[in-house]
Amino acid sequence: MVRTITIFFIGILLSLSCGISNSQQIALKSKNQDTLFVTTQSNDSFCISYLALRQGGAKKTLTKVYCMDGSSIDFLGNFKGEDRQERIGIYAIYNAAVDGSKFLFFDYLDRKAYITYAYFSDCRPEYTSLDFEHRCVVLRKIDIFPSESKDTLDIGKKQEYVICGKKYQFVKAGIKSIIY
Repeated sequence: MVRTITIFFIGILLSLSCGISNSQQIALKSKNQDTLFVTTQSNDSFCISYLALRQGGAKKTLTKVYCMDGSSIDFLGNFKGEDRQERIGIYAIYNAAVDGSKFLFFDYLDRKAYITYAYFSDCRPEYTSLDFEHRCVVLRKIDIFPSESKDTLDIGKKQEYVICGKKYQFVKAGIKSIIY
């Protein structure tokens, strides 16, 4: 009987120590993990949305928009590469004045952020086309109606406004690095 009680208490102590050890590892991991988040400050006279990065204890602003006119920062998703190491966060930086979005890409593995030069309407980035080495991405039109051409418009680093699908199914656009 004493042996059974002793084994029972040893089992409880081992379970508790493993649980505490595991929770400490989770806390340590979340402390070192990069986190992207959108925060908004507003009152009656202004509204500003920030896309910020928390690295450890430091908070760094990647971009901001003035949102009184309806401009916003919208999360499109986190995507993993086929090798499961690559993880990319994608955000649309919507500018209501031009009715278009720039797209921001954050590479969690390399801890680098990139944004398109141009504003785009009616399209979304093709994650599989994202190329950080050559600094470009291909965007596809959103609607289902066929465009005049299935060709790709290459705009490079031009800072312009592009309506996807008007003449071309795809648009190849340059991206630049964001220093934060």
